[in-house]
Amino acid sequence: MENLVYLFSCFLSCVIVAGLMFQFMGDRYEKAFVNPWVYRIAAAASVVIVTLVNLKHSTWWNMAANFLVFGIASFIFYEDKSGRRYWRVLELECFFMMVALFEGIGVFGIDLLMDKLSLMPGDMVIRNSIEVAFSKLVLIFFYYALMRRLWKKDYRQSRTQVILYLVMFLYSIVNFIILATAVTRKADYFLLCANLCCIVFAKNLM
Repeated sequence: MENLVYLFSCFLSCVIVAGLMFQFMGDRYEKAFVNPWVYRIAAAASVVIVTLVNLKHSTWWNMAANFLVFGIASFIFYEDKSGRRYWRVLELECFFMMVALFEGIGVFGIDLLMDKLSLMPGDMVIRNSIEVAFSKLVLIFFYYALMRRLWKKDYRQSRTQVILYLVMFLYSIVNFIILATAVTRKADYFLLCANLCCIVFAKNLM
């Protein structure tokens, strides 16, 4: 059951990262194809490939797969007026490094929080699953509250929306603390997995 939780968390991670990467490309560049199914299939294929690579538990393989998959997607499925394909790929890879940075901040934050509250799960699979889910929560928060404004000039949010993001973020932190407590008490792993997915997807769709 622990492996199922980790598989779900990997899938959740890849869906969110692929969604943000394709959204970034859609904001920055023009689509090379008119049919929207081309991009849906490309995004789905990206999720499957990166999820399978994630199951190898190798940071280097994971980084390489993300660079390669999304670099190829940018090269083939998008275009810009300048025609600088290689610069477009480089720009996308720089954005992925920003994504990885905020994910790292999320992992550090949840580990520090669980350590201070003495809630660190003994099972490494469950610990990794919580780290993956929480890091995506941090990533989504900073992406919509801060990062997207840097390249999408017409992207505007009211102060109320930003406050709502912050409230949801704090609420989600409380949920993660409850999850970590449940894990230490041997709660049902499937319910924990479902709760992880609901928290992050609710934040993503807000």
